[in-house]
Amino acid sequence: MNAYNEIHRILKYLRLYSNYTQQELSELIGFSKSYISEVETGKKEPSFLMLNSYSKIFAIPVSTIILFSENYGERPPKIMQFLCKKSLCLLEWIYANSQKPVELNK
Repeated sequence: MNAYNEIHRILKYLRLYSNYTQQELSELIGFSKSYISEVETGKKEPSFLMLNSYSKIFAIPVSTIILFSENYGERPPKIMQFLCKKSLCLLEWIYANSQKPVELNK
């Protein structure tokens, strides 16, 4: 598992869990809907400015978001693999099982 490849999924589920469309988020953070889409599908890497915008909108430190983008080479420490995988699964589970998303900073 390369932890860096998972950041696009984390950004997507932050948006979905907060009940924003790509268009709504685009208007809030000043990045185009197409750029958000490309980042969420892993076609492009998020810029630091984008991560900073997510940090402000979702009230999550950039350092926490970046934790999932750390590149430990071909063999990341097992604890990082475990934490990244479990955190991502938790975000996906919360989104899939929530009837009404919690408003983080909307």
